[in-house]
Amino acid sequence: LDVPDQLTDIRAFAAALQAAIKDPPDLLLVDASLAMVDGGSLRSALQGDSRTARIPIILLSTRADEDAELKAFELGVDADDYLAKPFSARELRARIDIHMSIARCRRELEDRSRIESALRGCEFLPKGRRLLHA
Repeated sequence: LDVPDQLTDIRAFAAALQAAIKDPPDLLLVDASLAMVDGGSLRSALQGDSRTARIPIILLSTRADEDAELKAFELGVDADDYLAKPFSARELRARIDIHMSIARCRRELEDRSRIESALRGCEFLPKGRRLLHA
């Protein structure tokens, strides 16, 4: 599906957060060790800005056991997906494609909802009627 135009490698929580806010990426691949810092998660730090609040996050972990994944989520690491190393490039690519597609659909639905809300006040779209876009 979507091939990234640019891949940025950032190895510190604060730098990743700053870069994401300055120029919001389409998706974040985050090492699980960077996802939680000082009791706060990357996701919660991004929630305050509408441009970054819905960025898909895929956590990458060196631990492949179920306990590690559950522990990450219990600690408040909020991510859209979790992938344990080692993983194949094909699996990573498939997961990236899926989350990019979901994000694109979410944006389209939000845009459609905003348009419908704006049109509700117009007399040519009566209350209770829906706008279909093809």
